[in-house]
Amino acid sequence: PALDRLALDQLLEYEKNGVVLPMAIAVAAAALGETDLAFTWLDKAADRRDIFLAYITVFPALSPLHDDPRYHRLLQKMNLKHPSTHRSRHAAR
Repeated sequence: PALDRLALDQLLEYEKNGVVLPMAIAVAAAALGETDLAFTWLDKAADRRDIFLAYITVFPALSPLHDDPRYHRLLQKMNLKHPSTHRSRHAAR
């Protein structure tokens, strides 16, 4: 865990120079259970139109965020559907 946090800190440092995409930081923060930090960077990813944000519903590290109201607001903002909507629709076939 300390090593993981060090990696996240390094990503944050690299981002200052524009080397790291916001989505990478959001995924790393979510994987470490740092929900607020993850949403801060997901919002930045949306503001900067980070291309990888289109995959928000399939990143396993972001799964713990799916029940958070901020996640649903972000999906609405991007006009995406919640993953559970996709599963239930396919299961009905």
